[in-house]
Amino acid sequence: MRQEVQAKGVSRRVVIVPTDDESIFEQVICIVREDADAVSADMVLRQAEAELLSEVEEPEETPPPLLRALPVVLALLLLALLGVMVWCFFFGV
Repeated sequence: MRQEVQAKGVSRRVVIVPTDDESIFEQVICIVREDADAVSADMVLRQAEAELLSEVEEPEETPPPLLRALPVVLALLLLALLGVMVWCFFFGV
């Protein structure tokens, strides 16, 4: 989900970014590194936007443990069924 990020205020060392109404944060403050002397305001805004959007990405949902174990359980059941079929074939039950 791509959001539009707009900076509310920019100074040489700090970028303040307001958030939307759904966020738990009122604003996000990005502090510019001391060694970043030769950067333009546009570069600062683009970098802040990229960092914020990369951190906001929703994590992938992991399936519940029972659902993750389902292939193993099915494989064991198939092996048990195969064992019963072989037993019945050789011993005529």
